[in-house]
Amino acid sequence: MSDITQHDSNVAFAITVPSSGDYLVDIFYNNSQGAVAEQRLQVDNEAWVQVAYPPNVGPQFIDKQSMVLSLAAGAHTITLAPSSAVPGGARLAVDLDKLDLPRLTATSRIKRYDAEYATLAGGAVVRSDNAGYSGTGYVGGYNGSDAASTHFVVSVAANAFYDIALRYAAGALDDAPADRTVRMVVSDSLARDVSCPGTAAWDVWATTTTTVFLQAGINRIAFQAYAGGNRSAIHVDYIEVAPGSGGVDTYGAEAPGNTLGGTAAVAHDPYASGQQYVGGIGNGAANYLQFNNVQAAAAGLYKMVVRYANAEKIGAHDYNVNVVDRGAEISVNAGRATTVYFRNTFGWNAYRTTVVDVQLEAGSNTIRFSNGVAHAPTIDMIEIAMIAPHSGSIFALTQP
Repeated sequence: MSDITQHDSNVAFAITVPSSGDYLVDIFYNNSQGAVAEQRLQVDNEAWVQVAYPPNVGPQFIDKQSMVLSLAAGAHTITLAPSSAVPGGARLAVDLDKLDLPRLTATSRIKRYDAEYATLAGGAVVRSDNAGYSGTGYVGGYNGSDAASTHFVVSVAANAFYDIALRYAAGALDDAPADRTVRMVVSDSLARDVSCPGTAAWDVWATTTTTVFLQAGINRIAFQAYAGGNRSAIHVDYIEVAPGSGGVDTYGAEAPGNTLGGTAAVAHDPYASGQQYVGGIGNGAANYLQFNNVQAAAAGLYKMVVRYANAEKIGAHDYNVNVVDRGAEISVNAGRATTVYFRNTFGWNAYRTTVVDVQLEAGSNTIRFSNGVAHAPTIDMIEIAMIAPHSGSIFALTQP
């Protein structure tokens, strides 16, 4: 559906929901305008709310914007219309494809991944001889091994902490301790040893939960035998991934305590987190943004979520878009810089995030963004995921 541009233009969806509760509204759209577009959304005769649509790469591409609505059981009308809040609304119109409306429940927020469909290595094998498992089987082969591993590929919607629940069996076995230990490895870079208390038998299953920080999108999670002998002797049934909790500290790029060098400067954008961002970074080492007084509760490895924009293109082509992934040289406490590339966001007021591992010292730290040879992306803010424990459920991750 296109040409939703006039003052009285709208698209009305007649829906019926079977029960009262929260529903996830997935709006499938195209926005090839090169900037964020907006519409108004109304449920029945309730107040209008704004919906922002980040740009996508071109007119043949469909993206999705999601929001949560609380609906009573029965019939409703969901109306989408041009936004009165955006000057030149017709220029910033979007094309609509469809609307999906799945129900949100406590269980729908939990994703299960059965081990028999994971990637296996090091002698791990699918079995089904012990009862009580979920799905079509479970994974064994950890007995006497220091190499067996089960590799899951999981998807999450947001950069956040998640509870990873491992369902396993750890029955009696000669030369095996009552309690076993396996190693959980996240995205091949972070690991933690996970205790699996023994179970009464091999057909009795238990769950152990670890909280880790995952980045939005795809993450790899493996559970590996590593201790040798039978110290990692378990059977793996599945993992469940659910929203968790943990400490995240936010630092705006425009904060007065930061240091801006050369051409780096604060600019206004209503779509930035604090309606301000820092641009002009890079194209010379003297043009930099430095976050000061970044706090860490303890020395260690932390996750840094960088919110940025990058809409650079080079040249023109009949069918290639020629987008540029800009790089930034990131250094901590004046140490050696690491170059990180930032995916194109297709609009300078469209912000995405990327996640970077940073080694911080206890107390105050500095984090500098620069680029000595090319332009860096504009930076909106950073978030530091405090991996060190703030409660009993949050664990420090160590290098594998």
